[in-house]
Amino acid sequence: MTTETSLLAGEETLHHTMQNYHQVLRRRLIWIGVLLLAILASLILDFTLGPAGLSLETLWNTLLSPESVDAGTRVIVWDIRLPYALMALVVGLSLGLAGAEMQTILNNPLASPFTLGVSSAAAFGAALAIIL
Repeated sequence: MTTETSLLAGEETLHHTMQNYHQVLRRRLIWIGVLLLAILASLILDFTLGPAGLSLETLWNTLLSPESVDAGTRVIVWDIRLPYALMALVVGLSLGLAGAEMQTILNNPLASPFTLGVSSAAAFGAALAIIL
């Protein structure tokens, strides 16, 4: 009887642990979705703000069928705003990944560039680039 009782207790614990894991996983997926929507909203906001005052409809038409809009709008979206927006996205993702890697490698959740001397090295590199 004690073996059966311990097996049932083990199964119950395993079931409870799996439920907790799935709940945490679901919560993480929801957060990832919310953050992806925030990134998309900021990209759209980046495209629509500016002196040209592009509407969402014009932006949508320019991205999907560039030949259907005038050359000025096409140049603004494809040659000016799109490269800047995508580069900002890539740089932000890279900086986030670099910070996560620093924290992982050093086993220090408080690893900041100032603590590790990365900021000093970056300032030195910037000063060197300005001088040269």
